[in-house]
Amino acid sequence: MKEFLRDLVTGFIVGLATGAGIIIVVLVYCRMAGPL
Repeated sequence: MKEFLRDLVTGFIVGLATGAGIIIVVLVYCRMAGPL
């Protein structure tokens, strides 16, 4: 059970990091394409 919870938390953190990375890339791309 503890292993499952640890994997769940790790997956959640990775998902957050990936989502944040995608948002940052989109924001940077929008800023380069033109002023917001």
